[in-house]
Amino acid sequence: MPRLRLRRDARRPRVLVLGLDGTPYSYLRAETAAGRLPNLAALFGEGGPAPMRSSLPSVSSTAWTSFLTGRDPGGHGVFGFMDCKAASHDFYFPNLDHVTAPTVWDVLGSAGMRSVILNVPGTYPARPLPGVLVSGFVAPRIERAVPPPRLLQRLRAMGYRIDLDAWAARGDLEVLEEELFATFEGRVEAIRMLLASEPWDLFVAVITETDRLYHFLWNAMVAGEERAVDLFHRFHAAIDELVGWLVDGLPGGTHLIVLSDHGFAAERRSVFTNAWLRERGLLAFDTDEPKGMGMISPSSTVYSLDPGRFYVNRAGARARGGVPPDRADEVVDRLVEELAGLRDPDTGELVYGGLVRRQDAYHGPYAALGPDVVLTLKPGYELKGSTAARAVLGPPAAGLGGMHTSDDAFLWVGDAALREGRHDLHDLAPTIMELLEVAPEGFQGRSLLAPAGVAVGR
Repeated sequence: MPRLRLRRDARRPRVLVLGLDGTPYSYLRAETAAGRLPNLAALFGEGGPAPMRSSLPSVSSTAWTSFLTGRDPGGHGVFGFMDCKAASHDFYFPNLDHVTAPTVWDVLGSAGMRSVILNVPGTYPARPLPGVLVSGFVAPRIERAVPPPRLLQRLRAMGYRIDLDAWAARGDLEVLEEELFATFEGRVEAIRMLLASEPWDLFVAVITETDRLYHFLWNAMVAGEERAVDLFHRFHAAIDELVGWLVDGLPGGTHLIVLSDHGFAAERRSVFTNAWLRERGLLAFDTDEPKGMGMISPSSTVYSLDPGRFYVNRAGARARGGVPPDRADEVVDRLVEELAGLRDPDTGELVYGGLVRRQDAYHGPYAALGPDVVLTLKPGYELKGSTAARAVLGPPAAGLGGMHTSDDAFLWVGDAALREGRHDLHDLAPTIMELLEVAPEGFQGRSLLAPAGVAVGR
Protein backbone atom coordinates (compact mmCIF):
# COMPACT_ATOMS: atom_id res chain seq x y z
CA MET A 1 0.00 0.00 0.00
CA PRO A 2 1.54 3.37 -1.01
CA ARG A 3 2.78 5.57 1.81
CA LEU A 4 0.37 8.26 2.98
CA ARG A 5 1.69 11.76 2.33
CA LEU A 6 0.05 14.66 4.15
CA ARG A 7 1.38 18.20 3.77
CA ARG A 8 -0.20 19.79 6.80
CA ASP A 9 0.85 21.54 9.96
CA ALA A 10 2.04 18.68 12.18
CA ARG A 11 1.89 20.90 15.26
CA ARG A 12 -1.91 20.97 15.33
CA PRO A 13 -3.59 18.20 17.30
CA ARG A 14 -5.70 15.85 15.20
CA VAL A 15 -7.68 12.72 15.97
CA LEU A 16 -8.19 9.77 13.64
CA VAL A 17 -10.65 7.10 14.78
CA LEU A 18 -10.65 3.67 13.18
CA GLY A 19 -13.75 1.71 14.16
CA LEU A 20 -13.88 -2.07 13.79
CA ASP A 21 -17.58 -2.77 14.06
CA GLY A 22 -18.31 -5.62 16.47
CA THR A 23 -14.69 -6.74 17.01
CA PRO A 24 -14.46 -8.18 20.53
CA TYR A 25 -11.78 -7.23 23.02
CA SER A 26 -11.26 -10.89 23.89
CA TYR A 27 -10.80 -11.94 20.24
CA LEU A 28 -8.41 -9.10 19.47
CA ARG A 29 -6.26 -9.88 22.52
CA ALA A 30 -6.08 -13.54 21.54
CA GLU A 31 -5.16 -12.77 17.91
CA THR A 32 -2.44 -10.26 18.77
CA ALA A 33 -1.02 -12.64 21.38
CA ALA A 34 -0.90 -15.38 18.74
CA GLY A 35 1.22 -13.15 16.50
CA ARG A 36 -1.28 -12.93 13.67
CA LEU A 37 -1.79 -9.15 13.83
CA PRO A 38 1.73 -7.69 14.09
CA ASN A 39 0.84 -4.06 13.38
CA LEU A 40 -1.94 -3.98 15.95
CA ALA A 41 0.28 -5.81 18.43
CA ALA A 42 3.04 -3.23 17.94
CA LEU A 43 0.53 -0.41 18.25
CA PHE A 44 -0.96 -1.71 21.47
CA GLY A 45 2.37 -2.53 23.09
CA GLU A 46 2.52 -4.51 26.29
CA GLY A 47 -0.65 -3.12 27.82
CA GLY A 48 -2.92 -3.84 24.89
CA PRO A 49 -6.34 -2.26 24.35
CA ALA A 50 -8.78 -1.65 27.18
CA PRO A 51 -12.18 -3.33 27.45
CA MET A 52 -15.13 -1.01 26.94
CA ARG A 53 -18.85 -1.28 27.53
CA SER A 54 -21.23 -0.77 24.62
CA SER A 55 -24.57 1.01 24.56
CA LEU A 56 -27.77 -0.50 25.92
CA PRO A 57 -28.94 -2.21 23.77
CA SER A 58 -25.70 -3.13 22.00
CA VAL A 59 -26.85 -2.65 18.40
CA SER A 60 -24.74 -0.69 15.91
CA SER A 61 -27.21 2.13 15.23
CA THR A 62 -27.60 2.86 18.94
CA ALA A 63 -23.93 2.33 19.73
CA TRP A 64 -22.47 4.57 17.05
CA THR A 65 -25.01 7.29 17.80
CA SER A 66 -23.84 7.15 21.42
CA PHE A 67 -20.26 7.45 20.18
CA LEU A 68 -21.07 10.47 18.00
CA THR A 69 -23.15 12.36 20.57
CA GLY A 70 -21.50 11.46 23.89
CA ARG A 71 -24.92 10.50 25.22
CA ASP A 72 -26.83 7.33 26.06
CA PRO A 73 -30.07 6.66 24.15
CA GLY A 74 -32.02 8.79 26.63
CA GLY A 75 -29.93 11.72 25.44
CA HIS A 76 -30.02 11.08 21.69
CA GLY A 77 -33.28 9.14 21.18
CA VAL A 78 -32.13 6.07 19.20
CA PHE A 79 -33.01 2.97 21.22
CA GLY A 80 -32.59 0.31 18.54
CA PHE A 81 -32.29 -0.59 14.89
CA MET A 82 -36.11 -0.61 14.71
CA ASP A 83 -38.75 1.25 16.69
CA CYS A 84 -42.48 2.00 16.69
CA LYS A 85 -43.91 5.23 15.32
CA ALA A 86 -45.17 7.69 17.90
CA ALA A 87 -48.74 7.69 16.54
CA SER A 88 -48.97 3.92 16.05
CA HIS A 89 -47.23 0.61 16.60
CA ASP A 90 -46.01 0.51 13.00
CA PHE A 91 -42.29 -0.13 12.63
CA TYR A 92 -39.77 2.40 11.34
CA PHE A 93 -35.97 2.57 11.20
CA PRO A 94 -34.49 5.50 13.14
CA ASN A 95 -31.87 7.47 11.22
CA LEU A 96 -29.91 10.69 11.48
CA ASP A 97 -33.08 12.77 11.05
CA HIS A 98 -34.24 11.42 14.43
CA VAL A 99 -31.04 12.51 16.22
CA THR A 100 -31.47 16.05 17.50
CA ALA A 101 -28.59 15.97 20.00
CA PRO A 102 -25.43 17.69 18.71
CA THR A 103 -22.90 15.33 17.17
CA VAL A 104 -19.16 15.55 17.68
CA TRP A 105 -18.82 17.13 14.23
CA ASP A 106 -21.44 19.77 15.14
CA VAL A 107 -19.48 20.80 18.23
CA LEU A 108 -16.17 20.84 16.39
CA GLY A 109 -17.70 22.81 13.52
CA SER A 110 -18.78 25.49 16.00
CA ALA A 111 -15.13 25.68 17.06
CA GLY A 112 -13.98 26.19 13.45
CA MET A 113 -12.79 22.62 12.94
CA ARG A 114 -13.42 20.20 10.07
CA SER A 115 -14.45 16.56 10.27
CA VAL A 116 -14.37 13.68 7.80
CA ILE A 117 -16.91 10.99 8.80
CA LEU A 118 -16.83 7.81 6.70
CA ASN A 119 -19.21 4.85 6.98
CA VAL A 120 -20.50 5.40 10.50
CA PRO A 121 -23.80 3.47 10.87
CA GLY A 122 -26.87 5.61 11.49
CA THR A 123 -25.61 8.72 9.66
CA TYR A 124 -28.13 8.63 6.80
CA PRO A 125 -29.59 10.79 5.37
CA ALA A 126 -26.42 12.82 5.40
CA ARG A 127 -26.57 16.51 6.14
CA PRO A 128 -23.97 19.16 5.29
CA LEU A 129 -21.21 19.76 7.82
CA PRO A 130 -17.88 21.54 7.96
CA GLY A 131 -16.05 18.75 6.17
CA VAL A 132 -17.20 15.47 4.60
CA LEU A 133 -19.79 12.86 5.51
CA VAL A 134 -20.21 9.54 3.70
CA SER A 135 -23.10 7.74 5.42
CA GLY A 136 -22.91 4.17 6.64
CA PHE A 137 -25.70 1.61 6.56
CA VAL A 138 -28.66 1.80 6.28
CA ALA A 139 -28.31 4.16 3.28
CA PRO A 140 -30.66 3.29 0.40
CA ARG A 141 -29.51 6.09 -1.93
CA ILE A 142 -25.89 7.14 -2.18
CA GLU A 143 -27.07 10.50 -3.59
CA ARG A 144 -28.40 11.33 -0.10
CA ALA A 145 -25.35 9.88 1.62
CA VAL A 146 -22.54 12.17 0.50
CA PRO A 147 -22.16 15.85 1.29
CA PRO A 148 -20.48 17.55 -0.44
CA PRO A 149 -21.94 16.12 -3.70
CA ARG A 150 -18.65 16.78 -5.55
CA LEU A 151 -17.33 13.53 -4.05
CA LEU A 152 -20.06 11.35 -5.52
CA GLN A 153 -18.38 10.91 -8.90
CA ARG A 154 -15.06 9.94 -7.33
CA LEU A 155 -16.69 7.38 -5.03
CA ARG A 156 -18.66 5.87 -7.89
CA ALA A 157 -15.56 5.71 -10.07
CA MET A 158 -13.74 3.63 -7.46
CA GLY A 159 -16.73 1.29 -7.10
CA TYR A 160 -17.35 2.36 -3.51
CA ARG A 161 -20.07 0.37 -1.71
CA ILE A 162 -21.96 1.50 1.35
CA ASP A 163 -22.44 -2.13 2.38
CA LEU A 164 -21.94 -5.60 1.01
CA ASP A 165 -24.80 -7.61 -0.46
CA ALA A 166 -25.78 -9.59 2.64
CA TRP A 167 -28.58 -11.52 0.94
CA ALA A 168 -26.30 -12.74 -1.83
CA ALA A 169 -23.64 -13.74 0.71
CA ARG A 170 -25.98 -15.57 3.06
CA GLY A 171 -25.12 -19.25 3.09
CA ASP A 172 -22.51 -18.96 0.30
CA LEU A 173 -18.98 -18.66 1.66
CA GLU A 174 -17.40 -17.87 -1.71
CA VAL A 175 -19.82 -15.01 -2.37
CA LEU A 176 -19.33 -13.76 1.20
CA GLU A 177 -15.56 -13.70 0.76
CA GLU A 178 -15.83 -11.84 -2.55
CA GLU A 179 -18.29 -9.30 -1.09
CA LEU A 180 -16.19 -8.77 2.04
CA PHE A 181 -12.93 -8.02 0.30
CA ALA A 182 -14.48 -5.97 -2.52
CA THR A 183 -16.35 -3.77 -0.04
CA PHE A 184 -13.33 -3.47 2.25
CA GLU A 185 -10.97 -2.57 -0.60
CA GLY A 186 -13.34 0.21 -1.68
CA ARG A 187 -13.49 1.42 1.91
CA VAL A 188 -9.70 1.56 2.13
CA GLU A 189 -9.45 3.40 -1.18
CA ALA A 190 -11.96 5.97 0.07
CA ILE A 191 -9.97 6.40 3.31
CA ARG A 192 -6.78 6.99 1.31
CA MET A 193 -8.49 9.44 -1.03
CA LEU A 194 -10.12 11.48 1.74
CA LEU A 195 -6.99 11.58 3.90
CA ALA A 196 -4.94 12.87 1.00
CA SER A 197 -7.44 15.36 -0.46
CA GLU A 198 -9.51 16.78 2.42
CA PRO A 199 -8.45 19.01 5.32
CA TRP A 200 -9.50 17.55 8.67
CA ASP A 201 -9.13 17.87 12.40
CA LEU A 202 -11.21 14.75 13.13
CA PHE A 203 -11.30 11.75 10.80
CA VAL A 204 -13.58 8.82 11.63
CA ALA A 205 -13.69 5.67 9.48
CA VAL A 206 -15.67 2.58 10.43
CA ILE A 207 -15.09 -0.88 8.97
CA THR A 208 -18.49 -2.60 9.09
CA GLU A 209 -17.32 -5.65 7.14
CA THR A 210 -16.09 -7.14 10.41
CA ASP A 211 -19.64 -7.19 11.78
CA ARG A 212 -20.89 -8.86 8.61
CA LEU A 213 -18.22 -11.56 8.75
CA TYR A 214 -19.03 -12.26 12.39
CA HIS A 215 -22.79 -12.49 11.85
CA PHE A 216 -22.29 -15.07 9.12
CA LEU A 217 -19.39 -17.15 10.42
CA TRP A 218 -18.67 -16.58 14.12
CA ASN A 219 -20.20 -19.92 15.10
CA ALA A 220 -18.22 -21.69 12.37
CA MET A 221 -14.99 -19.96 13.40
CA VAL A 222 -15.47 -20.91 17.05
CA ALA A 223 -16.19 -24.50 15.98
CA GLY A 224 -12.85 -24.54 14.16
CA GLU A 225 -14.23 -24.99 10.65
CA GLU A 226 -11.15 -24.63 8.46
CA ARG A 227 -12.56 -22.37 5.73
CA ALA A 228 -14.15 -20.01 8.27
CA VAL A 229 -10.98 -19.80 10.37
CA ASP A 230 -8.91 -19.13 7.25
CA LEU A 231 -11.24 -16.33 6.12
CA PHE A 232 -11.12 -14.76 9.59
CA HIS A 233 -7.31 -14.81 9.53
CA ARG A 234 -7.01 -13.37 6.03
CA PHE A 235 -9.58 -10.64 6.56
CA HIS A 236 -8.09 -9.50 9.85
CA ALA A 237 -4.64 -9.55 8.24
CA ALA A 238 -5.98 -7.04 5.68
CA ILE A 239 -7.22 -4.83 8.52
CA ASP A 240 -3.83 -5.14 10.22
CA GLU A 241 -2.16 -3.96 7.01
CA LEU A 242 -4.44 -0.89 6.99
CA VAL A 243 -3.45 -0.13 10.59
CA GLY A 244 0.25 -0.38 9.73
CA TRP A 245 -0.23 1.99 6.79
CA LEU A 246 -2.02 4.53 8.98
CA VAL A 247 0.62 4.38 11.71
CA ASP A 248 3.42 4.92 9.17
CA GLY A 249 1.78 7.83 7.40
CA LEU A 250 -0.13 9.99 9.87
CA PRO A 251 1.47 13.35 10.70
CA GLY A 252 2.88 14.15 14.10
CA GLY A 253 0.32 15.43 16.55
CA THR A 254 -2.31 12.92 15.42
CA HIS A 255 -3.93 10.83 18.12
CA LEU A 256 -4.94 7.49 16.67
CA ILE A 257 -7.94 5.80 18.32
CA VAL A 258 -8.93 2.23 17.49
CA LEU A 259 -12.16 0.85 18.94
CA SER A 260 -15.20 -1.34 18.48
CA ASP A 261 -18.82 -0.50 19.25
CA HIS A 262 -19.77 -3.87 20.76
CA GLY A 263 -18.49 -7.41 21.10
CA PHE A 264 -19.47 -10.70 19.50
CA ALA A 265 -20.16 -14.26 20.58
CA ALA A 266 -21.46 -17.55 19.24
CA GLU A 267 -25.24 -17.89 19.10
CA ARG A 268 -26.67 -21.18 20.31
CA ARG A 269 -30.37 -20.33 20.45
CA SER A 270 -32.75 -17.63 19.30
CA VAL A 271 -35.11 -16.39 22.01
CA PHE A 272 -38.36 -14.87 20.74
CA THR A 273 -39.50 -12.51 23.45
CA ASN A 274 -42.90 -11.70 21.95
CA ALA A 275 -43.73 -15.40 21.74
CA TRP A 276 -42.83 -15.61 25.43
CA LEU A 277 -45.13 -12.66 26.22
CA ARG A 278 -47.97 -14.29 24.29
CA GLU A 279 -47.56 -17.51 26.26
CA ARG A 280 -48.06 -15.52 29.47
CA GLY A 281 -51.10 -13.64 28.25
CA LEU A 282 -49.27 -10.29 28.27
CA LEU A 283 -49.43 -9.79 24.51
CA ALA A 284 -52.11 -10.50 21.92
CA PHE A 285 -52.72 -9.58 18.28
CA ASP A 286 -55.86 -8.99 16.26
CA THR A 287 -54.75 -11.61 13.76
CA ASP A 288 -53.28 -15.10 14.05
CA GLU A 289 -50.35 -14.22 11.80
CA PRO A 290 -49.22 -10.66 12.60
CA LYS A 291 -46.68 -9.18 10.20
CA GLY A 292 -45.68 -6.40 12.55
CA MET A 293 -46.58 -4.68 15.78
CA GLY A 294 -49.28 -2.60 14.05
CA MET A 295 -51.87 -5.33 14.71
CA ILE A 296 -51.29 -5.46 18.47
CA SER A 297 -54.50 -5.85 20.47
CA PRO A 298 -55.35 -3.01 22.88
CA SER A 299 -55.82 -5.75 25.50
CA SER A 300 -52.03 -6.31 25.49
CA THR A 301 -50.10 -5.05 28.49
CA VAL A 302 -46.51 -5.50 27.23
CA TYR A 303 -44.74 -5.83 23.87
CA SER A 304 -41.10 -6.35 22.94
CA LEU A 305 -38.68 -5.02 20.33
CA ASP A 306 -35.17 -6.19 19.37
CA PRO A 307 -33.08 -6.98 21.31
CA GLY A 308 -34.64 -7.52 24.74
CA ARG A 309 -36.55 -4.22 24.96
CA PHE A 310 -39.91 -4.41 26.77
CA TYR A 311 -42.54 -1.66 26.67
CA VAL A 312 -45.75 -1.25 28.65
CA ASN A 313 -48.61 -0.82 26.16
CA ARG A 314 -49.69 2.50 27.66
CA ALA A 315 -52.98 4.11 26.77
CA GLY A 316 -52.30 7.48 25.17
CA ALA A 317 -48.71 6.62 24.24
CA ARG A 318 -49.73 4.58 21.19
CA ALA A 319 -52.94 4.39 19.16
CA ARG A 320 -53.58 0.82 20.35
CA GLY A 321 -52.35 1.26 23.90
CA GLY A 322 -54.63 -0.09 26.63
CA VAL A 323 -52.83 0.14 29.98
CA PRO A 324 -53.94 3.18 32.04
CA PRO A 325 -50.90 5.26 33.04
CA ASP A 326 -51.62 4.74 36.74
CA ARG A 327 -51.24 0.96 36.24
CA ALA A 328 -47.93 1.10 34.35
CA ASP A 329 -45.72 0.57 37.42
CA GLU A 330 -47.80 -2.44 38.41
CA VAL A 331 -47.33 -3.93 34.94
CA VAL A 332 -43.57 -3.34 35.07
CA ASP A 333 -43.32 -5.04 38.47
CA ARG A 334 -45.21 -8.07 37.15
CA LEU A 335 -43.02 -8.17 34.05
CA VAL A 336 -39.84 -8.12 36.13
CA GLU A 337 -41.20 -10.95 38.24
CA GLU A 338 -42.13 -12.98 35.16
CA LEU A 339 -38.75 -12.38 33.50
CA ALA A 340 -37.09 -14.24 36.34
CA GLY A 341 -38.58 -17.34 34.69
CA LEU A 342 -37.27 -16.65 31.18
CA ARG A 343 -34.88 -19.61 31.20
CA ASP A 344 -33.49 -22.27 28.95
CA PRO A 345 -35.50 -25.39 29.81
CA ASP A 346 -32.52 -27.61 28.99
CA THR A 347 -30.13 -25.94 31.44
CA GLY A 348 -32.32 -23.88 33.76
CA GLU A 349 -30.18 -20.77 33.19
CA LEU A 350 -31.52 -17.32 32.42
CA VAL A 351 -31.34 -16.51 28.74
CA TYR A 352 -30.16 -12.94 29.36
CA GLY A 353 -27.32 -11.35 31.27
CA GLY A 354 -29.04 -8.72 33.38
CA LEU A 355 -32.25 -6.73 33.73
CA VAL A 356 -32.27 -2.92 33.83
CA ARG A 357 -35.26 -0.68 34.42
CA ARG A 358 -35.65 2.43 32.31
CA GLN A 359 -34.86 4.92 35.06
CA ASP A 360 -31.53 3.19 35.66
CA ALA A 361 -30.64 2.75 31.99
CA TYR A 362 -31.41 6.09 30.34
CA HIS A 363 -30.90 9.76 31.09
CA GLY A 364 -31.84 12.87 29.18
CA PRO A 365 -34.78 14.39 27.31
CA TYR A 366 -35.73 11.17 25.48
CA ALA A 367 -35.48 8.77 28.40
CA ALA A 368 -39.27 8.52 28.72
CA LEU A 369 -39.42 7.10 25.18
CA GLY A 370 -37.16 4.19 26.04
CA PRO A 371 -38.15 0.66 27.03
CA ASP A 372 -39.53 0.17 30.53
CA VAL A 373 -37.23 -2.83 30.92
CA VAL A 374 -34.19 -3.77 28.84
CA LEU A 375 -32.20 -6.99 29.07
CA THR A 376 -28.49 -7.29 28.48
CA LEU A 377 -27.42 -10.07 26.14
CA LYS A 378 -25.93 -13.31 27.40
CA PRO A 379 -23.52 -15.03 25.00
CA GLY A 380 -25.32 -17.89 23.31
CA TYR A 381 -28.84 -16.45 23.47
CA GLU A 382 -29.97 -13.98 20.82
CA LEU A 383 -33.05 -12.00 21.93
CA LYS A 384 -35.39 -11.31 19.02
CA GLY A 385 -38.63 -9.34 18.79
CA SER A 386 -40.29 -11.17 15.91
CA THR A 387 -44.08 -10.90 15.93
CA ALA A 388 -44.48 -14.00 13.75
CA ALA A 389 -42.63 -16.54 15.91
CA ARG A 390 -44.81 -18.84 18.00
CA ALA A 391 -42.10 -20.87 19.76
CA VAL A 392 -40.02 -19.12 22.42
CA LEU A 393 -36.75 -20.90 21.60
CA GLY A 394 -35.31 -21.86 18.23
CA PRO A 395 -32.05 -22.40 16.38
CA PRO A 396 -30.03 -19.53 14.87
CA ALA A 397 -31.46 -18.23 11.62
CA ALA A 398 -30.39 -20.16 8.55
CA GLY A 399 -27.13 -18.89 7.11
CA LEU A 400 -26.22 -16.91 10.24
CA GLY A 401 -24.24 -17.71 13.36
CA GLY A 402 -23.11 -14.98 15.71
CA MET A 403 -24.56 -12.36 18.07
CA HIS A 404 -23.66 -9.06 19.68
CA THR A 405 -22.47 -8.68 23.26
CA SER A 406 -22.42 -5.50 25.33
CA ASP A 407 -19.38 -5.95 27.56
CA ASP A 408 -16.62 -7.04 25.15
CA ALA A 409 -15.95 -3.94 23.06
CA PHE A 410 -12.41 -2.52 23.09
CA LEU A 411 -10.65 0.84 23.06
CA TRP A 412 -7.10 2.01 22.37
CA VAL A 413 -6.06 5.67 22.46
CA GLY A 414 -2.61 6.60 21.19
CA ASP A 415 -0.29 9.01 23.00
CA ALA A 416 -2.63 9.38 25.95
CA ALA A 417 -3.07 7.83 29.36
CA LEU A 418 -6.58 6.68 30.23
CA ARG A 419 -8.15 7.14 33.62
CA GLU A 420 -8.94 4.15 35.77
CA GLY A 421 -12.44 2.74 36.03
CA ARG A 422 -15.10 1.68 33.57
CA HIS A 423 -14.96 2.91 29.98
CA ASP A 424 -18.25 3.49 28.17
CA LEU A 425 -18.80 4.12 24.49
CA HIS A 426 -20.50 7.46 25.12
CA ASP A 427 -17.30 8.67 26.82
CA LEU A 428 -15.54 8.90 23.44
CA ALA A 429 -17.00 12.21 22.22
CA PRO A 430 -15.73 14.20 25.24
CA THR A 431 -12.42 12.32 25.00
CA ILE A 432 -12.03 13.44 21.38
CA MET A 433 -12.87 17.01 22.39
CA GLU A 434 -10.15 17.03 25.02
CA LEU A 435 -7.58 15.56 22.62
CA LEU A 436 -8.42 18.37 20.19
CA GLU A 437 -8.11 20.92 23.00
CA VAL A 438 -11.79 21.84 22.88
CA ALA A 439 -13.65 22.00 26.21
CA PRO A 440 -15.80 18.83 26.46
CA GLU A 441 -18.99 20.47 27.70
CA GLY A 442 -22.61 19.33 27.51
CA PHE A 443 -22.01 15.58 27.22
CA GLN A 444 -23.40 12.82 29.42
CA GLY A 445 -20.16 10.91 29.06
CA ARG A 446 -16.91 12.19 30.49
CA SER A 447 -13.43 12.23 29.05
CA LEU A 448 -11.45 9.04 29.52
CA LEU A 449 -8.11 10.86 29.69
CA ALA A 450 -6.24 10.69 32.96
CA PRO A 451 -5.55 14.03 34.66
CA ALA A 452 -2.33 15.69 33.59
CA GLY A 453 0.67 14.30 35.42
CA VAL A 454 -1.05 11.04 36.33
CA ALA A 455 0.48 7.97 34.69
CA VAL A 456 -2.14 5.31 34.15
CA GLY A 457 -1.36 2.06 32.35
CA ARG A 458 -3.66 0.44 29.90
